[in-house]
Amino acid sequence: MRQVSVLGVGLLASLALAWSVYTDTTEVRDDGEVAMFVATDTSLESVSWADDEGTVRIEQKTDAKGDYFWVTITEEVAIAVAAPMPADDEDADSDADSDASADADSDADSDVDSDTEPVPEVPTETVTRSFKGNSQARELWENFSPLYALRDLSEGASTAAFGLDNPKATLTVSIAGQPTVFNVGGETFGAKDRYVGTGDRIFLVDDGSLRPLQYAKTRLVERTVQPFESPAIVQVEVNADGRRAVWTHENRDDRGADYYALQGTPEDAVETTKSWMRKLLAVRAQAYLDEATLDVEMESVFSYTITGDDASFTVDVFREITEDDDPRWFARPEYNRSLVELTRSLATDAFVDVDVVVPFP
Repeated sequence: MRQVSVLGVGLLASLALAWSVYTDTTEVRDDGEVAMFVATDTSLESVSWADDEGTVRIEQKTDAKGDYFWVTITEEVAIAVAAPMPADDEDADSDADSDASADADSDADSDVDSDTEPVPEVPTETVTRSFKGNSQARELWENFSPLYALRDLSEGASTAAFGLDNPKATLTVSIAGQPTVFNVGGETFGAKDRYVGTGDRIFLVDDGSLRPLQYAKTRLVERTVQPFESPAIVQVEVNADGRRAVWTHENRDDRGADYYALQGTPEDAVETTKSWMRKLLAVRAQAYLDEATLDVEMESVFSYTITGDDASFTVDVFREITEDDDPRWFARPEYNRSLVELTRSLATDAFVDVDVVVPFP
């Protein structure tokens, strides 16, 4: 029994030591900034922000195509309510008389009732949306590995003085399975840096470190549907209606003098293909979609695979089935790990001319 007790104490001591490593904030950089916690990009599991507007969570994931960042946002969104139908003429006349009488009564009682009229509640629903994080998401992740504060204000600090007794938001950092919650309080005048605290520790944090997370739904969304800039593209394979064409990117290191040629004929530049490729690279994701709830009929149009030096990514393109002359465009890009709706004008500009690069025999 004594041996078991000794082992138990040893285990608790080991856990305490491990936790002290993750929460130790004694690391100070040359510029005076102090680490709020200790973490690396491999031990960091998630970073979350929560305020009255909703919650944001960013986490790192890995699949066959490599590592990427996934952002999930939950917020309350107003439900659109249809306006009441206008009354017909007869009812309108009747209502006018009623309104006149009501106005008279209202004027008489205005001093009593004007401040007591209930404000109608706007109905809302909880909406959760997810999307792949962009390069700013990666920068944010690196910035939190670990997060450095401008100053450590813990010595003799008052939570009330820094707005931490009534926090505006919470910041949660999960490291090796252990979440740490920081309260986010007031801000400094001018620079708007934020006071952030946990337990008896209070820090002054650069607002620039928190703002991308706070406004993730506009700042962290990956809009491109493949990762390559033009000089990095080795070839593009296009498949449509059983037709296939592979275009190699020649002279790609010489910007302006590069061109595309059909595989096997590298000397034969095709200017129309280069123009089409520029349109293709301009295509952007407008929204990330949940296929389980999507109520749109789509048809497959074509697919293309862009290859770089070390990787390749395929994009499957779909068009809305509709009698409308301006259908919506969708894609399932490997790079985005999700079905996305494309910006209609950019997609139309590129995709209606796909026969340029996969001509009929």
